[in-house]
Amino acid sequence: MTRPNFLFIGPSKTASSWLQAVLTAHDRVYIPPAKDIYFFDRYFDRGLDWYLGFFKEAPDSAIAVGEISHDYIHDPAAAARIHDALPDCRIIATLRHPLDRAVSEYRYMYQAGWVGRDFDAALAAQPSILGNSRYARDLPVWLETFPRDRLLIQNYDALRADPHAFADEILDFLGLPRQQGLPVDDRVRAAGTARNRLVARLVKAGAMAARELGLATLVGRIKTDPRVRRLLYRDFKDGEKPGPTRAQAAALVADFEPDIAYAEEVFGTLLPGWREVKETVLAQGEGIGS
Repeated sequence: MTRPNFLFIGPSKTASSWLQAVLTAHDRVYIPPAKDIYFFDRYFDRGLDWYLGFFKEAPDSAIAVGEISHDYIHDPAAAARIHDALPDCRIIATLRHPLDRAVSEYRYMYQAGWVGRDFDAALAAQPSILGNSRYARDLPVWLETFPRDRLLIQNYDALRADPHAFADEILDFLGLPRQQGLPVDDRVRAAGTARNRLVARLVKAGAMAARELGLATLVGRIKTDPRVRRLLYRDFKDGEKPGPTRAQAAALVADFEPDIAYAEEVFGTLLPGWREVKETVLAQGEGIGS
């Protein structure tokens, strides 16, 4: 039975949807429609055969067969399980300005109707908003578990600066030939806001229930259907984006200092921009209700 030979482990809000679109378009890659299978963290008790069933359609021509599941990075047990089950697997992760990533996740949760505009309340209700940017906590076990030449850790800033070079680095890492026509320049739509917050919450709850029933492939197909997004969500209007105040943002950047310093060690370069607060992450329209 075909086994994956690469995994994107996260974290969330670091271009996993872009990566799936680019790699799925490559003639020599197979990624199952069920983005985020969550086998090695949430559903390990379902057994390896259940997991490998997602890859049974992989063609013999595929050089790279893999999964994109952006929460693996946060589970130390997942690293050991992947190493044992897929000993030759290559691992891809992308690190992003910790506050930028956290605000992006917060806005995604706001879009889903899980949190309101009160940023502090959202952080209290959803610890992962900040926790998923704790690179100094989560990444070391992966560096200890896998040989360094089987780990590709990229800087999200490099994707923004030159998506073609960013994609080429991934293709080279996976032993894939360059291919014309990949959607490298396409931008995955940023989070917006729900047209109806109750409906959005119900849809998310339904998707979570479907995963529990083993319907990850169905969830993946629906999630990537642009018609579904247009039906459920709309773009933020001017002045409508939620986020932290400038004071909150500055305090969080300072709090992320260990993670920024750790990322600098991993990349072997200074990241002064990660210690700055960008206007794009700040709250707009403070008078808008939640």
